[in-house]
Amino acid sequence: EAVELLHRLRSRHAADGVSFSSAVSACAKAGQADAALDLLKLAPVSEIVYGAAISACEKGDRPYDALRLLSEMSGLGLRRDLPACNSALSACSKMGWWAEGIEIVKQMNEDGVTRSRATCNAFIKACEVAGQYDVAADALCRYFPIQEERDSIETAG
Repeated sequence: EAVELLHRLRSRHAADGVSFSSAVSACAKAGQADAALDLLKLAPVSEIVYGAAISACEKGDRPYDALRLLSEMSGLGLRRDLPACNSALSACSKMGWWAEGIEIVKQMNEDGVTRSRATCNAFIKACEVAGQYDVAADALCRYFPIQEERDSIETAG
């Protein structure tokens, strides 16, 4: 329905970046990767539209496309943010693509994207699916350092 509405808006020259990003997001929520990728070809280039398309690829079990789009973002000068990286990593994790997962985490590090629990969990899942437990343990130490939580209770003198 979102794709049909967008086509009607486009025929009236009323479709803009927000309309495209909403339509691609709707496709992502519905797991319609093909429709999202088709819309991406017509949409103005933006981090939001690309992120939504990567999310659609994750939900549609299309890790090749998710990785391709993440790479395209860099080539287009778009910032690969946490949701886009996590969606691509999650798409890879379902297939046990731990090596690709490490590359995503390295790119996040290079781009200054702060990793989250979801990042760590998706990476561990990729290693688990592939049976790469030693890789997971090594990468956890290397890319997911434990940060000590500060005690918020101050003691008196």
